[in-house]
Amino acid sequence: MLNTNNLLLALLTIGFLSPTACSSSDQAAQQSAPTAQQSQMQKDNNILMDSASPFEDLTEFAVAADVAGMDRALDVIEERSGITRSTLDPVRRDKYDSLWASIRAGRKGGTYTDVALNSVESYRVLIEGLHDEVLTVPKAVSLLDYAGFRLSVLASLETPDWAAIRVTMEEARSFWAAISGRIQSKGLHDAMNTTIDGIERAVEARDARMTVFAAHVDLDLVDLLESHFEEIGQVGRKNP
Repeated sequence: MLNTNNLLLALLTIGFLSPTACSSSDQAAQQSAPTAQQSQMQKDNNILMDSASPFEDLTEFAVAADVAGMDRALDVIEERSGITRSTLDPVRRDKYDSLWASIRAGRKGGTYTDVALNSVESYRVLIEGLHDEVLTVPKAVSLLDYAGFRLSVLASLETPDWAAIRVTMEEARSFWAAISGRIQSKGLHDAMNTTIDGIERAVEARDARMTVFAAHVDLDLVDLLESHFEEIGQVGRKNP
């Protein structure tokens, strides 16, 4: 039986931390007297973050088989497709186009799991296109968001794909390792460590229910990580 104590500790820790709202556009760093190049990178980041958000919505609607919700999200994505594609480099643009075609085919064919998984991957393409050097919130935080969504979808399948789940679990650990040393809140740091460990134990046990649970904790903690980086970024701007 999988020990859930550490995962429950992560949830309790969430209760003692106070997240603040963080819009997608807030994730671009506001630097004093930015260069023209920095200003363009910040503009690109805002576009990509705003374009990524509907894919999160689409993933949730697809998992819930909410057709009306999916169609609303698809309309937003289609409306933004021009500016989204123009902001991506050629390699990512081609991948984005391929995923977008698969999403539309999945919606038309009623294969909503395909819609969800391709939507998650589209989100990743956009996040990986961000210019990390001018972000207040590192892209690794959003990639932890990606990992949580993908784990949740994969583990919710009637027959979970444990090989794919393991790959995503290992990626989640690497995303966390990239930023863990920058977290100044011990409670948040410990909660995230506990959650990553919990995901790994759930996957090792091939416990789909606990994998989904741990993935949801990860998604909750991502909100706190975003707020944390915003707060320390504001302090840094006040005290250069």
